[in-house]
Amino acid sequence: MNNVPANVAPRRVQRRRTAGWRMPDGAVYVGRPTVFGNPAVIERGRALGDRGRWLVWAGDVGPLIASVSSEAEARAEAVAFFRRWLGSPSGVVERSTTTGAADLSWAYSASHERLRARLADLRGHDLACWCPLDQPCHADVLLELANQEDR
Repeated sequence: MNNVPANVAPRRVQRRRTAGWRMPDGAVYVGRPTVFGNPAVIERGRALGDRGRWLVWAGDVGPLIASVSSEAEARAEAVAFFRRWLGSPSGVVERSTTTGAADLSWAYSASHERLRARLADLRGHDLACWCPLDQPCHADVLLELANQEDR
């Protein structure tokens, strides 16, 4: 049950590993291991041609979505991918990345269907993720979609 007053809009909460920190009552964790997690993976490039770059992958073994110069850009690409993926009726995403990579098609259908089926469960709840509050996060997309007036 959510203990947030009806006139207070749900918000994103940054999860922490500090002594004494507790997740707010009624908040739902939406990080990677949950059904609500973003399948996009962000990592620092390690290969010779990727050193100093931030890479965004469509899942743990999916195709490369973007290769960008900053972590902030990588987070923005991952969130943009999540929005397109979640908004797609089938879970298939087709697009050219901003970096000029080739078009890609990618499906993560089972996860897509499970998440969409449970989206209403998030309505009215604060959402918790590890992302810093001043950076893009897929939880912002979930907050927006779960709390739309027409739901």
